[in-house]
Amino acid sequence: MTYALAWKSDSEVFLAADTALTSPPDPLNFHVVESSFGQAHVLNEQEDARVEERVVKLFLRKNIGITFAGSYGLAIRVATSFYERIDQGDIPREALNWALFANPFPQGRTLQMVVAYHDGTPRLIAFNANHDSQISENEEIVQIGNPLPIHRQLTETWIRDVLSKIPDKPEWALSALLGIFQSYNLFSPQMERGIGGAFCGLLIDGNGGRWQPDILFIEYGGATEKHVSTCFRHDCLVINSPTIGRSRCMCSFLPPQTQAFMYEQAQKAVAKGKRLNRNEEYEYIVFLGVESVTVTLIEMRRNTKHALVWLKHFKGEGGEGTQLHIFPALREIISRTETGLTVIQFVESKIKNIPENRIVRRVIRYDQ
Repeated sequence: MTYALAWKSDSEVFLAADTALTSPPDPLNFHVVESSFGQAHVLNEQEDARVEERVVKLFLRKNIGITFAGSYGLAIRVATSFYERIDQGDIPREALNWALFANPFPQGRTLQMVVAYHDGTPRLIAFNANHDSQISENEEIVQIGNPLPIHRQLTETWIRDVLSKIPDKPEWALSALLGIFQSYNLFSPQMERGIGGAFCGLLIDGNGGRWQPDILFIEYGGATEKHVSTCFRHDCLVINSPTIGRSRCMCSFLPPQTQAFMYEQAQKAVAKGKRLNRNEEYEYIVFLGVESVTVTLIEMRRNTKHALVWLKHFKGEGGEGTQLHIFPALREIISRTETGLTVIQFVESKIKNIPENRIVRRVIRYDQ
């Protein structure tokens, strides 16, 4: 079904969404068996539907963002009409009214949508958020799709907590909350409900809209340590996953775009995403404590050496990947017993070298 969210601070408005798509099985068998985080994709034979990590449910045009839940095809049509009206000079509320009127809902199709923008004040407009086919404004937090009730409650608490603890640092706040949303599927898998894959996001402030920072997620403490990075390039989400040994690209495009154009943009985005991985130049690392149920956000500022963690790319006969060293102080933070979020700013490392036997390497073959 989807899990998409929107929320506001005093100065910014944020959108986030998962990347799972529920659709009929592809006649061309264009399936992959698991998500970038290693979640098994689901085939429901009774409903003749498949759930897999496949689409970005975010659009950002003219410094106005959209996220949605429900029929993907209908959402594309409504979003396209919305931005066309924006180009003609409509304000967002008028454009959304027109787009909904101009695109009748086929029988059996549903849609929930949230529009985010900034006109000197952060704004949210929600359609059908409460399954009442109404448009509402001045919302502080909007959750659409099919999240579990416990996740709805946790999200409201987390958003308010993060915004109060990390004021005036919107990229930090967005990265921390994406880590928290990502952790839901780690501790309570939701792919069968149509929720999963990588969570991604955007923010809009007085300077305009921008995609999320470049983030490396590390699931730490389980039987298998997982590394997955997410970034946006050329309006495309690029996910690099040593966990499954491949990169994925999902484009946030609306009609009219030619296949040739989309392919070219995707190729450029993937190349830049792989370069990011090889350089290990992330803005943030998010550690998800598998056994401790913790989330730890570390500001990296595109450095490979932090006082608590080092990253280095390596290449050898078995492939290439990430060389990682976590210092004892950080291991202790990630493995603490109390559930919660820890935010750590960048601190320059003063250590020159690390013994070879203390380095952990994760291999990814960049052949797909």
